[in-house]
Amino acid sequence: MRSAPQGQHVASSGGVGSATSPFAALHLLLQIIEDDHGSFIADAVSEYVGLADPSMNLKSKVALHLLQRAHGDRLISRILDLMLDNIEEPRLIRDLAQRTNVSTRKLERRFQEKARTTPLAVYRRLRIERAHQLIVHSSLPLSEIVVATGFTSLSNFSYWCKRELGSSPKVLRQRAFAS
Repeated sequence: MRSAPQGQHVASSGGVGSATSPFAALHLLLQIIEDDHGSFIADAVSEYVGLADPSMNLKSKVALHLLQRAHGDRLISRILDLMLDNIEEPRLIRDLAQRTNVSTRKLERRFQEKARTTPLAVYRRLRIERAHQLIVHSSLPLSEIVVATGFTSLSNFSYWCKRELGSSPKVLRQRAFAS
Protein backbone atom coordinates (compact mmCIF):
# COMPACT_ATOMS: atom_id res chain seq x y z
CA MET A 1 0.00 0.00 0.00
CA ARG A 2 1.36 3.40 -0.98
CA SER A 3 -0.13 6.75 0.00
CA ALA A 4 0.68 10.23 -1.23
CA PRO A 5 1.94 13.14 0.88
CA GLN A 6 -0.34 14.73 3.46
CA GLY A 7 -3.32 16.53 1.91
CA GLN A 8 -3.40 14.29 -1.16
CA HIS A 9 -5.77 11.48 -0.44
CA VAL A 10 -4.56 8.67 -2.64
CA ALA A 11 -3.93 5.03 -1.90
CA SER A 12 -3.07 2.08 -4.07
CA SER A 13 -2.59 -1.59 -3.48
CA GLY A 14 -1.65 -3.90 -6.31
CA GLY A 15 -3.89 -3.07 -9.25
CA VAL A 16 -6.47 -1.14 -7.24
CA GLY A 17 -6.23 2.60 -6.63
CA SER A 18 -8.44 5.06 -4.85
CA ALA A 19 -8.64 8.85 -4.70
CA THR A 20 -10.92 10.96 -2.51
CA SER A 21 -11.11 14.00 -4.81
CA PRO A 22 -10.67 14.91 -8.47
CA PHE A 23 -7.35 16.59 -7.68
CA ALA A 24 -6.15 13.53 -5.79
CA ALA A 25 -7.16 11.43 -8.81
CA LEU A 26 -4.53 13.29 -10.86
CA HIS A 27 -1.86 12.18 -8.42
CA LEU A 28 -3.16 8.62 -8.58
CA LEU A 29 -2.99 8.78 -12.37
CA LEU A 30 0.64 9.97 -12.13
CA GLN A 31 1.43 7.01 -9.85
CA ILE A 32 -0.05 4.64 -12.43
CA ILE A 33 1.92 6.30 -15.23
CA GLU A 34 5.10 6.00 -13.16
CA ASP A 35 4.43 2.33 -12.46
CA ASP A 36 3.72 1.58 -16.13
CA HIS A 37 6.13 3.93 -17.93
CA GLY A 38 8.75 5.04 -15.42
CA SER A 39 9.46 8.19 -13.44
CA PHE A 40 10.82 10.17 -16.41
CA ILE A 41 7.47 10.04 -18.26
CA ALA A 42 5.48 10.55 -15.04
CA ASP A 43 7.58 13.62 -14.16
CA ALA A 44 7.15 14.99 -17.70
CA VAL A 45 3.36 14.55 -17.54
CA SER A 46 3.30 16.08 -14.06
CA GLU A 47 5.23 19.11 -15.27
CA TYR A 48 3.06 19.40 -18.39
CA VAL A 49 -0.20 19.48 -16.43
CA GLY A 50 1.23 21.87 -13.85
CA LEU A 51 1.55 19.48 -10.92
CA ALA A 52 5.32 19.65 -10.62
CA ASP A 53 6.52 21.35 -7.46
CA PRO A 54 8.53 24.40 -8.62
CA SER A 55 10.82 24.14 -5.60
CA MET A 56 11.74 20.63 -6.79
CA ASN A 57 12.92 21.92 -10.18
CA LEU A 58 15.13 18.99 -11.09
CA LYS A 59 18.05 19.98 -13.23
CA SER A 60 19.40 18.06 -16.12
CA LYS A 61 22.66 16.13 -15.87
CA VAL A 62 24.27 18.74 -18.12
CA ALA A 63 23.09 21.54 -15.82
CA LEU A 64 24.14 19.72 -12.65
CA HIS A 65 27.59 18.99 -14.07
CA LEU A 66 28.02 22.61 -15.14
CA LEU A 67 26.90 23.95 -11.75
CA GLN A 68 29.35 21.62 -10.06
CA ARG A 69 32.17 22.86 -12.28
CA ALA A 70 31.09 26.48 -11.61
CA HIS A 71 30.97 25.81 -7.83
CA GLY A 72 27.28 26.76 -7.63
CA ASP A 73 27.70 30.25 -9.09
CA ARG A 74 24.36 32.06 -8.62
CA LEU A 75 24.40 33.85 -11.99
CA ILE A 76 25.12 30.64 -13.87
CA SER A 77 22.40 28.88 -11.88
CA ARG A 78 19.84 31.56 -12.79
CA ILE A 79 20.84 31.42 -16.46
CA LEU A 80 20.57 27.61 -16.47
CA ASP A 81 17.05 27.86 -15.00
CA LEU A 82 16.08 30.32 -17.75
CA MET A 83 17.57 28.05 -20.40
CA LEU A 84 15.73 25.01 -19.05
CA ASP A 85 12.48 26.98 -18.94
CA ASN A 86 12.94 27.99 -22.58
CA ILE A 87 14.02 24.78 -24.31
CA GLU A 88 11.15 24.84 -26.84
CA GLU A 89 11.70 28.46 -27.79
CA PRO A 90 15.34 29.24 -27.12
CA ARG A 91 16.10 32.82 -26.19
CA LEU A 92 19.04 34.83 -27.42
CA ILE A 93 21.95 34.91 -24.98
CA ARG A 94 21.68 38.70 -24.79
CA ASP A 95 18.01 38.34 -23.73
CA LEU A 96 18.99 35.90 -20.98
CA ALA A 97 21.69 38.33 -19.84
CA GLN A 98 19.20 41.21 -19.74
CA ARG A 99 16.77 39.13 -17.66
CA THR A 100 19.50 38.72 -15.04
CA ASN A 101 20.64 42.37 -15.28
CA VAL A 102 24.12 41.69 -16.61
CA SER A 103 25.77 42.47 -19.93
CA THR A 104 26.17 39.75 -22.52
CA ARG A 105 29.94 40.12 -22.26
CA LYS A 106 29.88 39.71 -18.46
CA LEU A 107 27.74 36.60 -18.82
CA GLU A 108 30.09 35.09 -21.41
CA ARG A 109 33.14 35.89 -19.25
CA ARG A 110 31.51 34.31 -16.19
CA PHE A 111 30.80 31.11 -18.11
CA GLN A 112 34.38 31.02 -19.40
CA GLU A 113 35.91 31.71 -15.97
CA LYS A 114 33.72 29.40 -13.93
CA ALA A 115 32.73 26.64 -16.35
CA ARG A 116 35.25 26.90 -19.21
CA THR A 117 32.51 27.01 -21.85
CA THR A 118 30.12 29.47 -23.48
CA PRO A 119 26.44 30.04 -22.69
CA LEU A 120 25.53 29.18 -26.29
CA ALA A 121 27.33 25.81 -26.11
CA VAL A 122 25.59 25.02 -22.82
CA TYR A 123 22.18 25.94 -24.23
CA ARG A 124 22.76 23.67 -27.20
CA ARG A 125 23.86 20.79 -24.93
CA LEU A 126 20.74 21.23 -22.79
CA ARG A 127 18.55 21.08 -25.89
CA ILE A 128 20.39 18.01 -27.22
CA GLU A 129 20.06 16.35 -23.81
CA ARG A 130 16.30 16.97 -23.79
CA ALA A 131 16.04 15.76 -27.39
CA HIS A 132 17.91 12.57 -26.49
CA GLN A 133 15.52 11.96 -23.59
CA LEU A 134 12.54 12.37 -25.91
CA ILE A 135 14.07 10.16 -28.59
CA VAL A 136 14.72 7.23 -26.25
CA HIS A 137 11.80 7.63 -23.79
CA SER A 138 8.91 8.59 -26.06
CA SER A 139 7.37 7.71 -29.37
CA LEU A 140 7.02 11.33 -30.46
CA PRO A 141 7.77 11.77 -34.15
CA LEU A 142 11.21 13.27 -34.77
CA SER A 143 9.58 16.33 -36.36
CA GLU A 144 7.82 17.05 -33.03
CA ILE A 145 11.04 16.53 -31.09
CA VAL A 146 12.70 19.10 -33.38
CA VAL A 147 10.01 21.63 -32.42
CA ALA A 148 10.01 20.64 -28.72
CA THR A 149 13.74 21.32 -28.46
CA GLY A 150 13.88 24.54 -30.46
CA PHE A 151 15.83 23.37 -33.48
CA THR A 152 15.15 25.12 -36.78
CA SER A 153 14.95 22.02 -38.96
CA LEU A 154 15.31 18.25 -38.96
CA SER A 155 18.62 18.53 -40.83
CA ASN A 156 20.01 20.99 -38.24
CA PHE A 157 18.77 18.71 -35.45
CA SER A 158 20.35 15.65 -37.10
CA TYR A 159 23.66 17.49 -37.52
CA TRP A 160 23.85 18.37 -33.81
CA CYS A 161 22.73 14.89 -32.71
CA LYS A 162 25.47 13.29 -34.79
CA ARG A 163 28.03 15.79 -33.51
CA GLU A 164 27.09 15.64 -29.82
CA LEU A 165 25.71 12.11 -29.45
CA GLY A 166 27.61 10.31 -32.19
CA SER A 167 24.55 9.04 -34.06
CA SER A 168 21.59 10.29 -36.02
CA PRO A 169 18.23 10.63 -34.24
CA LYS A 170 16.84 7.67 -36.23
CA VAL A 171 19.71 5.40 -35.15
CA LEU A 172 19.36 6.52 -31.51
CA ARG A 173 15.66 5.68 -31.58
CA GLN A 174 16.23 2.31 -33.24
CA ARG A 175 18.78 1.38 -30.57
CA ALA A 176 16.48 2.52 -27.75
CA PHE A 177 13.47 0.60 -28.98
CA ALA A 178 15.47 -2.48 -29.99
CA SER A 179 16.46 -3.17 -26.37
